[in-house]
Amino acid sequence: HTGEVYPSGFLPVSAGSVRKESLAAIYRESELFKKLRNPDLLEGKCGACPYKTICGGSRARAYAFSGNPLAEEPCCAYQPPGYESRSTSGDRAEKAYEPSHNEMVAGLK
Repeated sequence: HTGEVYPSGFLPVSAGSVRKESLAAIYRESELFKKLRNPDLLEGKCGACPYKTICGGSRARAYAFSGNPLAEEPCCAYQPPGYESRSTSGDRAEKAYEPSHNEMVAGLK
């Protein structure tokens, strides 16, 4: 093993190496972990989402799709109130499916 510390097995961005510093120091002090813990840095609809402090979306999936772990979760069906994504035409906004509160709660079980 090389000693590299990653946020998850599906997010291949190194936060540091345990060969150079402690695991606790990496988790507490690395810029990557600090950014991932800060929901105010989330972009796109994740940044506008009222559930961002509870959910946060998949940072690994965001990275896989965009190369940016703070980008919006590309597979999330939830559309935050007042947020409109850009359509492929570029000048119209498309309305995405917005699950009801009951559907959101049922999905958590």
